[in-house]
Amino acid sequence: MPTALITGGHGGIGREASRHLAAHYGWDLVLAGRDLPAMHFLAADLQAQHRVQVTSVEMDVASLVSVREGSQQLTAMVQAGTVGRRLRCSATRARSSAGRSGTARTGTSSPSRPTASVISS
Repeated sequence: MPTALITGGHGGIGREASRHLAAHYGWDLVLAGRDLPAMHFLAADLQAQHRVQVTSVEMDVASLVSVREGSQQLTAMVQAGTVGRRLRCSATRARSSAGRSGTARTGTSSPSRPTASVISS
């Protein structure tokens, strides 16, 4: 089963994305954010309701130092087998690109199934 890395996974859109991936796809999750207690609370809820593995990493994406520390922690988890090797990042593969006419267009993905780019396999 894939593992999704969700920044801000403990609140707002991140929380809802976490719930959706756990409930509808059974994906394991890595929640990254500033509020570790909130992430632990959500992790316990998701694990109990959906029987998925949820790991929390304290990370402030506004701080390069914090992102580097979180990245090192996550890399260590993948290498140790704590987090699955099929780690995925980003919510969609849709990318903007300029067409010949110079207008931007965005690729689409199926709304019924999430896609993501694999960062470790």
